[in-house]
Amino acid sequence: MLIAGAANACVANTQLASAVRMVLFMFLALTILVHRDSLAKGGLSLVRKLVSLNQIGILQTPT
Repeated sequence: MLIAGAANACVANTQLASAVRMVLFMFLALTILVHRDSLAKGGLSLVRKLVSLNQIGILQTPT
């Protein structure tokens, strides 16, 4: 939504705005593809941290 809003704010013509939006989304997808290994490692370490916090009782909801 933020990317789409930025594209619409920068460009008055709707066809040009959709083209700019498409290029921005393609850039985002390409960035994710290029860095997917480091993103996966970062996500996995985040899950491990959450699990360890849950094991020591920080994230447990009060009953």
